[in-house]
Amino acid sequence: MQHDRESGDIDRMMRIGIATTMRDNAPSYHLRFRSVLNALQRDAKVQCHDIIQKSFFGRFTRFSFRDETDIILIARVRNLEHLKSIFGFAESRGVPVVYETDDLILCDRRSDAPVERAGEVADYLRRSAGIITSTPYLAEQVRSYNRHTVVFPNLLDPAIWDIRVPVKAGETKPLRICCIGTGLMSENISLIIPAMEHCYGVYGRDAVFCLRGNAKYLDERVRKLKNVTISDKKIPYRAFARKLQHEAFDLGVVPLSDLRFNRAKSNVKYLEYAVSGIPAIFSRVEAYAGLHHGDTCLLVENDPDAWKQEIIRMVEDEGLRTKISAGAYDDVSSRFVLNGEWAHKYLLILENVLGRTEAA
Repeated sequence: MQHDRESGDIDRMMRIGIATTMRDNAPSYHLRFRSVLNALQRDAKVQCHDIIQKSFFGRFTRFSFRDETDIILIARVRNLEHLKSIFGFAESRGVPVVYETDDLILCDRRSDAPVERAGEVADYLRRSAGIITSTPYLAEQVRSYNRHTVVFPNLLDPAIWDIRVPVKAGETKPLRICCIGTGLMSENISLIIPAMEHCYGVYGRDAVFCLRGNAKYLDERVRKLKNVTISDKKIPYRAFARKLQHEAFDLGVVPLSDLRFNRAKSNVKYLEYAVSGIPAIFSRVEAYAGLHHGDTCLLVENDPDAWKQEIIRMVEDEGLRTKISAGAYDDVSSRFVLNGEWAHKYLLILENVLGRTEAA
C-alpha cells in the first residue's frame, strides 16, 4: 500500500511515529525532538505515538506500528533488529523515515574506530528520507550517506528549564566547580587532573570539584583527591534541570579530547550551564566552535597546563566569572529557547520530507 496524504488533508494533523530507545532521563530525548513535538501537539499540528515500547522493567521490547502513520522519526537507534523491523514496516507502506541524531553514531565514543557493524547502520542512514542533526559539523559527517541532511539546533524547553535571569548568591566558600557527563571519561578528565591537584595544593577544600554522571570510566587518580566529590546517581532530566539551577555552582568545566565523536557532539552543556548562571570553560574542539572566548565562555587548547592556567584564572577572578555568566545567559536565552517559531521550523522540515517523498 503506497502511503499518501490526500491534498484535501493538508490541514489535518501530521501523524508521527517515534522510534527511540532513549528514556526521558536522557537530555537529547527532550532537547532534540520530544519537547518540540510536544509543542506542536499542543498546537494540534501533529499527533505522535511511540513505536518502541519497553515492558517488564525494560527487559523486553515490542513494536507498536500504526497504519495511519504519515512519517516515522527514528532517534539514535543502532540496534539492527530494531532498524530492520522499523524500515520493513515503513517501506512496505511507503512511509518516509527521518533519522534524528546528535551523535556521530558510526564512531566509537572513546576512539576514532568505527562501531561494530557501522556499515550496516550506515545503510539505514542511506535508506532514510532525511537526517536531522544538531550541528553543521555532524551534518557534514553524515551527508555522505544521505544528501537530505539538515541541521536543527538543541533547544531548551521552558517547561523544563527556568529561563529567567539566574540570581547569584555572591561568592561563598567553598567555591564549587562542576564537571558533568561526558567530561568524566578518563581520556577527557585527564586534561584537568593537574589543575585539580594544583587547586588542592593552593586552596585546599576552598575550591571543590563536583563530578556528576557515569563514573565507570573515571580516572582512578581522581578518586584519591580530597577536593573532589563524586555522584553517579541517575535522575530524570526534569529533576536534573531543577537541581542544576539550584545548586549554585561557581564554575563549570567541559574537557573533551579531540576525537571524531567528541568533535561531532553538540552544545548541550553550554546551554544547560548558561541558563543556570554557571560560567564555563570548554575544550577548543569543533563542538564548541561557535562560542565566543572571553565573552560567553573560555575556550582552552587540549593541554593540561593550559587547562590549569584557565581554571586558576576563573577561580581567582570573580568579575570574569560574572561577565561570562551574563554573556552566556544572554546568548542562550535569546537564541536557543524553544518557542513557536522554532516549532514551526521543525514542522517545515518534516513537511518538506513528506512533500519530497510524495512527489517522487
